Amino acid sequence: LRQRFDLVHQVVERFDFLLAVDYDWTVARNFITRGDPLKLRFGGGLGATLVEGDVDPFLDKQFKAAGSDIEIVPFVGLLTRLAVGLRWQVHDNVIVFIESSYDLVWPFTMEVRINRDRSEVDGNIDFGSINFATGVAFEF
Repeated sequence: LRQRFDLVHQVVERFDFLLAVDYDWTVARNFITRGDPLKLRFGGGLGATLVEGDVDPFLDKQFKAAGSDIEIVPFVGLLTRLAVGLRWQVHDNVIVFIESSYDLVWPFTMEVRINRDRSEVDGNIDFGSINFATGVAFEF
């Protein structure tokens, strides 16, 4: 059971660097109350993503017991984001929003370093994601 527990708790850090462009289209000039517009926001972005991960502790112990060393090579990929959302301006400086976006990350390959030799991991690894956000934005 302890080995299974170690397999579940992995540390993966993802950093996104993105240049985004958004456009707001007014759906209703007076939504619910007079003077509070509802806007549809859509946009996209282009950038890069960096993913760093740790080797599973159980797998690391097996490699060390065999006299080998294993390391995950940091992944760097192209990031494309498409987004759509609704923004309701409830006050001159306050906006309530809900948004959804999809991140496409390419390539679908990842490498590991075993005894200083690089090897590509079998199969495709997809770092793409679907994101949902809601909240309050303050604009001044």
